[in-house]
Amino acid sequence: MRRGSKWQFWIDRGGTFTDIVARRPDGTLTTHKLLSDNPERYRDAAVHGIRELLRLAPGAPIPAGAIDAVKMGTTVATNALLERKGEPTALLITAGFGDALRIAYQNRPRLFVRRIELPAPLYDRVVEVDERVGAHGEIVRPLDLAAARRDLEALRVAGIRAIAIVLMHGYRYPQHEQALATLARELEFSQVSVSHEVSPLMKLVSRGDTTVVDAYLSPILRRYVRQVECDLADDSGAAVATAPLAAPIGEGRIRLQFMQSSGGLTDAHRFQGKDAILSGPAGGKVIEGPKWAPVMAEKKEEAEEKEEAEEKEEAEQAKPAVVDLKILPPAVLNAFKTAYPKAVIKGASKETEKGVTYYEVESVDGRMNRDLLYTADGKAVEIEEAVAPGALPAAVLQTLAKTYPGYKILKAEDLVKGGQKYFELQIQVKDKKIGVTIDPAGKIIQ
Repeated sequence: MRRGSKWQFWIDRGGTFTDIVARRPDGTLTTHKLLSDNPERYRDAAVHGIRELLRLAPGAPIPAGAIDAVKMGTTVATNALLERKGEPTALLITAGFGDALRIAYQNRPRLFVRRIELPAPLYDRVVEVDERVGAHGEIVRPLDLAAARRDLEALRVAGIRAIAIVLMHGYRYPQHEQALATLARELEFSQVSVSHEVSPLMKLVSRGDTTVVDAYLSPILRRYVRQVECDLADDSGAAVATAPLAAPIGEGRIRLQFMQSSGGLTDAHRFQGKDAILSGPAGGKVIEGPKWAPVMAEKKEEAEEKEEAEEKEEAEQAKPAVVDLKILPPAVLNAFKTAYPKAVIKGASKETEKGVTYYEVESVDGRMNRDLLYTADGKAVEIEEAVAPGALPAAVLQTLAKTYPGYKILKAEDLVKGGQKYFELQIQVKDKKIGVTIDPAGKIIQ
């Protein structure tokens, strides 16, 4: 059967639903959607969906000769990472650097939060290996393989089967990492991730993090890939997984490929944990075939029109406003110009409240917006101006951190009213936006 006359499947295996797009042998497209987890009906949603589209009975062998390729993006690794359901992993690292990945770069996403809660590390155990290779390849301390063997045997007794090997300067001088990897494989560790193979780059922390993720997720992926391969059996009942890796397409194997985080496809046997974290999301960004070109052109045109409209709106807003200053009494104008000689009036209005007439002045002073409320005699009764979050008093920031842990300031304004100074803030806590009025001493008014 020619490749063009076979089925092709593109599958997005998500945490909740599995979506399938299939091309029939006659070239027409069809879609199918089903729950990703439904153990009462099927073991794997992707394979069950293929059977349903091929109109096969549940559990029936899938004829390999009928399928050209199965290309899949999956969130198996993503969910395992988020839910902390990866393989129990041990980190082997140069002596003296056991907490290097934990300390990391000490990034502070929220600068004023005093209590930093770090995520739990992916590895369960840390083994500091007695060795050291210098930055120029010189052996500062020889590798103690006997001690390493004892440590690895202890890890096996503890039930650890996945290890990540990360040594100083191992990306460039890998001899010690290679020796440890050989020893670990001799001791039958099922997953051995070595930094110079996984991520041969400078920077111990980033290289180490990538290697740990690979060791943590690869066994989960391998089990899933093996399950899918075994279910994609040919019509003789022989599992695809038993076919040689280099077997030609159509001789006992269905071409099974997985989407990597980069958006590229790779053979199932080369699918690694480090490349799988964004496998599912990446599938949504990659469109296969010229069929979608008109759609993408239309989307691009819509985006360009929207951008042009936004530019016009910004240009209109940038034009100097025509303000009728005759509405303001001379006393108000003189008071404003005396207090803010460089400010420009953008708007003026008059309002009456409880028999008293007030005049509102909207102004801009450099990059600062300032709104003022005057009485007819030129007395400012309310001043409201933008303030940078970093310029807020320490007492205010401390109260916010204590009352609203994990807060983020969206907007801050300095308000003077009735001779009293306040700060009007709009903050975000998780997905909720909250308005807060607080005085300079840190006392929340409302």
